[in-house]
Amino acid sequence: MPTQLLRAALLGSAASVLALSGAAVPVRAAGVTGWHVRDIISVPGDSVQLNSVAAVSATDAWAAGGIAPAGLLSFQPLIMHWNGAAWQRMSLPGRILATLGTGQGLSVIRASRGSGVWAFDGLAGSWLHRAGSHWTAGRLPVRGAGSSRPVISAAVVISRANVWAFGFAVTAAGRVAPYAAHLRRGIWRLVALPGAGAVTAASAFSRASMWALTSGGPQTGTANALAHWNGRQWSPVSLPASLATGARLYSVLAAGPDSAWAGGGRPAGSTGPPGAVALWKAGIWRVWRLRRMTTSEVNVGFHLAAGGHGGFWAAAAGSGRGNWRMWHYTGGQWTRLPAVRTAGRHAYLGDVARVPRTASLWAVGERTVGHADQGVIAGYGPAAP
Repeated sequence: MPTQLLRAALLGSAASVLALSGAAVPVRAAGVTGWHVRDIISVPGDSVQLNSVAAVSATDAWAAGGIAPAGLLSFQPLIMHWNGAAWQRMSLPGRILATLGTGQGLSVIRASRGSGVWAFDGLAGSWLHRAGSHWTAGRLPVRGAGSSRPVISAAVVISRANVWAFGFAVTAAGRVAPYAAHLRRGIWRLVALPGAGAVTAASAFSRASMWALTSGGPQTGTANALAHWNGRQWSPVSLPASLATGARLYSVLAAGPDSAWAGGGRPAGSTGPPGAVALWKAGIWRVWRLRRMTTSEVNVGFHLAAGGHGGFWAAAAGSGRGNWRMWHYTGGQWTRLPAVRTAGRHAYLGDVARVPRTASLWAVGERTVGHADQGVIAGYGPAAP
């Protein structure tokens, strides 16, 4: 997401501190339930960002971000792996690092049993793939002559040979335009999307039902736009005015073959509900307000995630607060749960992902300590201990 590519910071609490040369030791007390900070990732003198997380199983999860000297914005790629017992840093071959270069670090990571691991650079328009133990990397296509390299903020992995990358690019005329690239039969091809501005989120129910959100709303000069992929083409989905122009939408989550959640809220200095989530189903939008969301949280990070057993999660973290706020949906109602409180003076939430076939989740982001950021990994449920 464009605002989220300009990091704030995140989280801390009673957690293990992991210097990246070693593995962390969990400190979660026996019998503790609910959200908890699992690990804090730190490098003395450097800033650590964790932007994205993906889970394959209870013993296989991945997180991605970057490392840079404190105060600088030139990040080296960082990938962490959960093996069922500990989070550990993965070493990338020199040839892969040379291809990726430096920039914002890795902005998105996605993984599944059949597709391996896919990650994308936030600013350089690079992709990274792991199949088995083998890494490959390359560059995504550019929109046209004079266009910038794409800034990637979302990705969908259908299979190893069916992958989508989304974000935005700046055209030769200086206009921010939505960006979508589709990998089929080993070739990346550009695909036109409806809407204007940057794609901030994407989610798929199947290869024939996918959603992409282009963010706009108050103070942006454009409206939010939602598009649906039916396996052949993208088509716009109508948004009510309260969602199209009255809020900033940051997250979309496929809920079924013809239904999806979208969520966000109003930024500081605008009117409207601070937090809102909406469900599109059978051609009708239903909107809920999220209690006690602050405008700083809307400005920085907001994510939706499936929760298993028919439930869903909304999570937000604001730059001026050192905690995450969590809401859970079940039985037709959204309920605010106790915040994940931290020791950080600022907070940033990068991503939330469900562990497949469970009701457990991982969440990643960072906190600010002194003048540097520290990566944070939090878990919920027995598959994310």
